[in-house]
Amino acid sequence: DSWNVAKGAAAGRALSLVAKGGIAVVVGVVLTVAAFVP
Repeated sequence: DSWNVAKGAAAGRALSLVAKGGIAVVVGVVLTVAAFVP
């Protein structure tokens, strides 16, 4: 079904956005911790 393909594409896009956001959060936490470690 083209509808399933569209849903799959939307889900894939959402997942990639979440993954990028998660990576950004992890990098931010690492940088914050690094700033406090002497």
